[in-house]
Amino acid sequence: MFNSVKKTSFDKQVENILGLKPTNIALYTAALSHRSVKESPDENNERLEYLGDAVLSGIVADYLFKRYPYKGEGFLTEMRSKMVNRQQLNDIAVKMGLKKITLYNKIDNSLRNSQIFGNTLEAIVGAVYLDKGYKKTQQWVLKQIVIPHMFVDDLESMNKGMFAISPTANPIFSKSSSVSNPNLNLCPSSSASLAIILFPN
Repeated sequence: MFNSVKKTSFDKQVENILGLKPTNIALYTAALSHRSVKESPDENNERLEYLGDAVLSGIVADYLFKRYPYKGEGFLTEMRSKMVNRQQLNDIAVKMGLKKITLYNKIDNSLRNSQIFGNTLEAIVGAVYLDKGYKKTQQWVLKQIVIPHMFVDDLESMNKGMFAISPTANPIFSKSSSVSNPNLNLCPSSSASLAIILFPN
């Protein structure tokens, strides 16, 4: 009886946070399970993260391709890299409430401040894809991630500003920008500040 109530409660949490009703809840349980609590590849979210990363990238690429019919490949690639970079996905995941239902080793303080929640978001995309199919996943990503959290007009304006300064500059928001571009000299709170500017609530 207790397990049944617990499962129903979890189902409801997933439904409320994601804004969709899971058909196969096992997929979402796996997507929300970090390897620190589930070591087996078929139980943790690493495989779903791999799949979700590809699906999300494809959906964003399709969105940008149709939104900017006259822009070149370089512009489109730059915009996509800003929209799906690891830090921003992590911030979006936290804002969506995924941190509350992600299963991970909470004793490990390093995980609390890491980017595992962005990885979880990608895994969720993978779960939605397997559960609902591509078309519904595309609609869900646009409704729950792109529209409310990725303000493309602001990113486009920053994109123009960056290229005005230096056409060959590294993307500020690439997944490896903090390592590959040390000359940025950002303070520790810069990521959070920039997230507030680009992705306000």
